[in-house]
Amino acid sequence: MGDRSHHTQKIQIEEAFLASLNETIPELDYVGGLRTFGKNCQAKGKTVLVRDVSPYGTNEFESALDQFGCVGGLSPLGKAIAASGGDLSMGKPTAVIIITDGLDMDADDLKGLLQVDTEGWKAELPSIKEHFATFGDKLPKGLQEELDALEKRLG
Repeated sequence: MGDRSHHTQKIQIEEAFLASLNETIPELDYVGGLRTFGKNCQAKGKTVLVRDVSPYGTNEFESALDQFGCVGGLSPLGKAIAASGGDLSMGKPTAVIIITDGLDMDADDLKGLLQVDTEGWKAELPSIKEHFATFGDKLPKGLQEELDALEKRLG
């Protein structure tokens, strides 16, 4: 993703986005990691785990962002998603943020990314509610509203 968007290299936009996201995530009981991919990665599958999935901390993630790289060209998104499967088996609620321009993406990869496992999400709702309950009155109202809206959309 070495192309330019509005006269700025896309990698700079990505790094700024991730840095901003890192500054706004509260330090709760999360795990996080950082995987980068692209033609310039010198690893098998053109993907590199920059920061192992481990307890999240703003400072640790910021340090990982300093090592962010090996992007550009055609992004082997399918390979990166497959490689990240092992990253995500931590047994905790997981969010995945994928930054891509979507150019030259294989149609099957795109279909897989946009697919929603409705039954899987329904099965996760009780554990999400249980997790939210641990925060008691400190849970931001917006999070509960989003969970309620998700449950409604899932049927």
